[in-house]
Amino acid sequence: MTLETQIASLEGAAINVEVFKAMQSGASAMKQIRGDLSAERVDDIMDEVQEEQELMNQISEAISRPAEDMYDEDELLAELDGLEDELESELSAVPQQPIKQNIAPAQPAQVPAQSVFNFPQVPSNVPTFAHEETEDEAALRELQASMMT
Repeated sequence: MTLETQIASLEGAAINVEVFKAMQSGASAMKQIRGDLSAERVDDIMDEVQEEQELMNQISEAISRPAEDMYDEDELLAELDGLEDELESELSAVPQQPIKQNIAPAQPAQVPAQSVFNFPQVPSNVPTFAHEETEDEAALRELQASMMT
């Protein structure tokens, strides 16, 4: 065996040791992350989730069921017929008298003498405001005047 093969063998052994240590470290990290989680516990939780999902589907189906199932149509029609008969008997008990119409003849609407649009008059003069000129405004006015000449 030559020196180069021994060096390559030693390097390979050192790499194998480092790989083993990395795998061992990874396995312990996974155990630490997993904690007390086990396959049985995950199966139990998944079963609970499935049961809750089925229950929610049943609730959703019950809510979305048409209202027709809640009432018997024949029973409702019989009740409506009874109410109509009752109303007819009450109306037949009321004496029927002709209705007198005391309606006054329509009078024409009175048009107001003034226009519907009563706007104020527009002022004809331009309002003036008392304004004292500041030093800056005076300087600006003087500068403008000097530029014009």
